[in-house]
Amino acid sequence: MKILHVVPSLDQMDGGVIRAALELAVYGQEFGIRSEILGIGPLNIPDCKLPCEAIHSLPLDQPRSYRFSKHLKPWLRERVSGFDGVVLHGLWLYPNWATHLICKERRQKYACFPHGMLDPWPVNGQGHLKRWKKQLYWRGREGKILDAADSIFFTTQRERALASATFRIHSHQRVVTPFGVSDTPKELVEPSRAELKVPPGHKAALFLGRVHPKKNVHFLIDAWLRADMPPLWHLIIAGPIDKSYQQSLQELIHSKRCNIHFVGPVSGDDKTYLLQRAAWFLLPSKQENFGIAVLEAISHGCAVAVSNDVYLTDQLHAQSEVLPLHDESWIEFMRTRMQDEGWRSALCKKDQELVLPKFAIKDIAQAWAATLHQVFTVAPRSEMNPVLSHDPGLEYV
Repeated sequence: MKILHVVPSLDQMDGGVIRAALELAVYGQEFGIRSEILGIGPLNIPDCKLPCEAIHSLPLDQPRSYRFSKHLKPWLRERVSGFDGVVLHGLWLYPNWATHLICKERRQKYACFPHGMLDPWPVNGQGHLKRWKKQLYWRGREGKILDAADSIFFTTQRERALASATFRIHSHQRVVTPFGVSDTPKELVEPSRAELKVPPGHKAALFLGRVHPKKNVHFLIDAWLRADMPPLWHLIIAGPIDKSYQQSLQELIHSKRCNIHFVGPVSGDDKTYLLQRAAWFLLPSKQENFGIAVLEAISHGCAVAVSNDVYLTDQLHAQSEVLPLHDESWIEFMRTRMQDEGWRSALCKKDQELVLPKFAIKDIAQAWAATLHQVFTVAPRSEMNPVLSHDPGLEYV
């Protein structure tokens, strides 16, 4: 089966959508899914595992923020019929609207993968202007795109439920298809960038991801400062960041000795080094439709503490460090359990025993392939049968 993934950007600095599409494309190959990626702008994934000939980059035109490209419709008209199905990643941008129109014109099946962009926080939690704009977009375009889709993919049951509460989505197949995590690479002693090295005898807590207000990094820094962490502890903030947001974060730590380091984007061996060297992975996000970085941290032997607004927490265990977004909860955790090596080691072992087996990448890829075959080869969506994962708590169709 040949699948086209349409993404708004090929740059990992713009968020995790392209990374998710690439992972699904790479690991689906073993199960007969041949995938190609179509995106706007140049490719910027340093450790991309998909062959270059399977990735198609189109020039970005004005308005750039809408990810518009005048080349997109002609490209699709010429080639979209050569695919068995199309998966639209993300929402609210031009590539989805253009692809919807061409798929309708060519009678091509497609599915939508919102990646959490239908959740209450992205729609209603970023101020009145963005909420008003998205309500208009929904009525004018986005609602039509989803209504015409053959299926909608979600990564967790909670994301699926919340999407239905945010907008009225007409009844059709809503597939829960989580991401998986691959085997951990060999241990790395040194990073390629010298400034990433954690000194011997020192402890590191790691935030890894796009440094954005949704991820609540300002909350994390404030809790770290108020916890008055010992001098041997370092907070490493790794990921792309807007300059104005970084300036506001720097103002929080101005003139304070607190061992907080902004190291920018990391990938490949440097990412692996940080995940292996960090004692804790911290994610106090306001909304996370899945949380693949949490799984990556667990697989690298790093303990995790996350907010209860990270939807992956629904699949963690009773002793997991799942904290409410109350500053006192995080401060108390940092002062006590985070510095308890015995507790950290026991938690890592339990995470690897109870959590990782649910998300083995080969099982996830096999279920993903089965889902695509059902969506794009079985005709009426009302006649589709459920395909359940190895974990009965995760429903794929």
